[in-house]
Amino acid sequence: MSLLSVKELASEAGVDPDQVLAWIASKELRAINVAISKSARRPTWRVRRDEWERFLEARSNGAAPAPRKRRIQEVPRYV
Repeated sequence: MSLLSVKELASEAGVDPDQVLAWIASKELRAINVAISKSARRPTWRVRRDEWERFLEARSNGAAPAPRKRRIQEVPRYV
């Protein structure tokens, strides 16, 4: 089992490491926190190679995510 760091994933995908962290935070990409303690200031994320390949496959199927519905706030009209 091969574990990849956020930096390695970002380099492989050609994106900023913050984008990889956003994928992890949104739970699109499953990751493991390998920090020494749970109370560490920052998590140290690692992603399994097979999970990364699954993630890339899911993103490359051509299906774009559904657009978010915007809630239009009505402005009260005074007559």
